[in-house]
Amino acid sequence: MGIFDVTTNKTEAEVAAESIKMAGNNTYWSLVNQFNKTTNAFWSNSTLTPQQIADALGTDASAIFSLHYKLGEFIGLIDLAPIQESLEKIGQFTQNQDGTVTIIEDEV
Repeated sequence: MGIFDVTTNKTEAEVAAESIKMAGNNTYWSLVNQFNKTTNAFWSNSTLTPQQIADALGTDASAIFSLHYKLGEFIGLIDLAPIQESLEKIGQFTQNQDGTVTIIEDEV
């Protein structure tokens, strides 16, 4: 038997169940990672302001913001903790009729 030969006593159903669990877990954590990554890229960018990025998104910005919101909502149905820090970074904004987004600057 070679080092890559794997012997298992699992039934076909157990193997299928394990595969399904792993796929679900991997999908969830991929969504969490993308949510956190995109939130940081937008709201905590070291060289660009959120408005500059929103302007670059153009008339797709509102749809992207809506999708991101729904993604956060979905993740939160399972467990909000992995995205809580990112949620706290999200500032105020207005979604405009033409699809653009206007960032509302914090008053200092």
